[in-house]
Amino acid sequence: MVHSATAGRIAGALGMDIASGLVETARWARDVRSLQHEPKFLFHRVLTECLFAEFAANSCVIDIARGTPIVYACFIGYDEYAHRRGPSSRMALLKLWELDRMLGRIVAAVNALPELGYELYLFSDHGQTATRPAELILGESIGEHLLADGRTAGSDPVAFGGAGGGDAAAVAAQARWFRRVASVLPGPLGKAALAWARHVAKTLDAAQPYHADGPLLVVPAGDIAHVYSTRVPYPLREPELRARHPGLLERCARSPAIGFTLVRGESGPLALRGDRRLELHRPQDALELAHQVGHPLAAVYARDLLRMRSSGDLILLGCAAPCGETVAYPFEFGSHGGLAPDQLDTFMIHPQELGEGAFASLVRPQDLHRFFLERSGRLPRELPLGAREEATCAS
Repeated sequence: MVHSATAGRIAGALGMDIASGLVETARWARDVRSLQHEPKFLFHRVLTECLFAEFAANSCVIDIARGTPIVYACFIGYDEYAHRRGPSSRMALLKLWELDRMLGRIVAAVNALPELGYELYLFSDHGQTATRPAELILGESIGEHLLADGRTAGSDPVAFGGAGGGDAAAVAAQARWFRRVASVLPGPLGKAALAWARHVAKTLDAAQPYHADGPLLVVPAGDIAHVYSTRVPYPLREPELRARHPGLLERCARSPAIGFTLVRGESGPLALRGDRRLELHRPQDALELAHQVGHPLAAVYARDLLRMRSSGDLILLGCAAPCGETVAYPFEFGSHGGLAPDQLDTFMIHPQELGEGAFASLVRPQDLHRFFLERSGRLPRELPLGAREEATCAS
């Protein structure tokens, strides 16, 4: 049984979260004029960020007291708040303060049992960067922007025939029509039409269980989006992509909401932006991408993304967008998954005796996994050659 004091603390935090959540949700919806994701966020903040976080912290303390050899816990509260309100928002920072209190209990448990020899590590798997939703820049979702024919947001209209019909193009056109209707209707009628346009446009997100099919599918994922051609089962290279979907690359390269468009070229990975064409196997072009994005490893990670067969035929990056902000393709105000510097920065707090350079050679996730296998004594220090040369990818 959970100790009565712990149960009381959880119950009190739960009540406070429900009450404050309802008030804050109403204020947020009034400020941004949208309830997108808010019901689900309210549920998550109560269940995941309050109940699960407390249970995770208490379970760690219990496992430490039992002498469990390896104890691991993931606290995702800050991540959820940063997505919905921004990484530097008051709510996100308050969640960090609550996380500090939970970590304090775990640290106290480790210090109370020095004879068990626990090593304590605290680390992040990624950072968060402040973003602006593409819809607030384009006036429509990224799916509508790419899949609907006709004039789109930006300076000059780009000829586009790449949607190629299908349900996706029809849905994009329908969502656009409702947005135009919403712009001329007064008050509640306009809000209702806009809400329906967003509901229709949601089916353009190919990650949804029920999505519109077509020759092109768009999968938004933070400040990165993958665009797939459904006409062939293998990743397309640039010439075939231009032939099968004319105008698509031009629309992406000139969009105010897309910083760079990554595509597989005939001679290597490419990054397109406006009239610029960067061949990422060339040091000078790789340096230009790193300079524009603001991270020295940007070209390395871009090449990693294009090397993965599961990546889109096009990869859209929201960082360094022409609008001057990092763009999120879902409706969120904090993102990760792309190449913006803040989200690529991670931290590692480790035992002092390991020294400052303990993690200097760790670049990718499998490097970290291997480190902990070695520290636990479960992996020989020398791996077989094949295991060392396995394919790598960016986090």
